[in-house]
Parts: sequence; structure tokens; C-alpha cells
Amino acid sequence: MCVFIFESNYTANTDNIFDKNYSSVRIQLAIHGGSMNVEINTKKINAGFMMQLKGDVDITTSFVLKQNLDKMLKRGGAKALLINLSDVRYIDSVGVWVLAEASKNCMTQGMKLRLVEPSAPVRELFRLVSLESLIEIFTSENEACEGL
Repeated sequence: MCVFIFESNYTANTDNIFDKNYSSVRIQLAIHGGSMNVEINTKKINAGFMMQLKGDVDITTSFVLKQNLDKMLKRGGAKALLINLSDVRYIDSVGVWVLAEASKNCMTQGMKLRLVEPSAPVRELFRLVSLESLIEIFTSENEACEGL
């Protein structure tokens, strides 16, 4: 049994969701009694976009993150994309791949991808897979915004 819940606070025309200053997406999947979810809140900042993630970023939820990242990159015109990971409890290899791919796509558009405040388990995973050598990681949003 699989239950899929999708909520949003913007119109169905998803090509223009980032024309607004704020958007929110929550996805929850319940599979065989278990539950995995991620909440994505995005806001416009001076240098570009700030994305706040909450929950688990794994094989069941990474596609929503990728879709949101792709839409922000399609919009263009930003200097940076900051992703706050302070409320991410777990990230798997698919989630790491989505972030690495987003970093590559940002570079091709002249943008910077900066990760902000990863939780301790997420930071340790990034260290183990050497993601820190590909993507800048900052301890605070203020620090991540410096120099943009």
C-alpha cells in the first residue's frame, strides 16, 4: 500500500511558482506503514533563492527536491541558491546526487550553490563522500550570504 499526499500554496501553473516571494511544498509518502517526508520552503533573497528543507531526502522524496531545483534554475537571474539543511534528519545517495547535480547546473549558469547548516548526521555523510570538495558548506545563513 502506498499513500501519496502533495500540498502546495501556489497555483497549478508551476512554471511561474518562483515569480512569488515564497512558495511551500510538502510531500509525504507512507509505504507499508512507514512514513518518509520532506517539506520544502523557498523564498526570494537579494542574491537569489533560499530553500529550507525539513525531513528526509531519500529515494522516495528526492524527485520533489529535484523538480524544485530545476524550476529555480530555469527561472535564472540569480547569483546564488542557498539550501538550508538544518532540519534534514536523513539524506541518502540519491539526495546527495540531486545536490551534486544542482551544483553542476548552477555552475553552468554562473550561479553558486551553497549548503547551509547541515545537521550533524548530514554533515558527516557529506564528509564521508567528499561532497564538501564540490559544494560550499556554511554554518549560518549570514555566512553563506557574505560575498554574494
